[in-house]
Parts: sequence; structure tokens; C-alpha cells
Amino acid sequence: MINSYKYKIQKLIERKSLLKKKIWQYEQIKKSTTNPVAKAETDEKIDAAAMSLQDVLITIESYYAEMNVVAEGI
Repeated sequence: MINSYKYKIQKLIERKSLLKKKIWQYEQIKKSTTNPVAKAETDEKIDAAAMSLQDVLITIESYYAEMNVVAEGI
């Protein structure tokens, strides 16, 4: 059971890294864009990726907590 949580956490950490990279890329695109409409669209993408990142962080914390409960029960 603990190995299952470790695997899930590992995959979520990888996803967290990918989301951070994507946010950075969107920020670079936003800086290089002069079109206000394109900047607004990029802002929306940044916001969506940031919300996904927050969801991943919350899920990681949840899995750590569940893993600790399971480990204490063993």
C-alpha cells in the first residue's frame, strides 16, 4: 500500500515539474508578445496551469497524509 502512495506521489511530483515548466514558458511567451489579445489569452493559460499546479500540490499533501496514517497503522 505504501509503495502505491510513493508511486502516485512520484508521478505527481513529475507533473508538478512539468506544470512549472509550462508556466515559465507561457510567461516567456507573454513577455515577448506585444498583442494585448494574445497577452490576455496567455494570462488565461498561465492561470489555468497555476490552478492545476495547486491541485497537484494539494493532492501530494493528501497522499503524504494518507501514507502516514497507513504507516502508523502498520
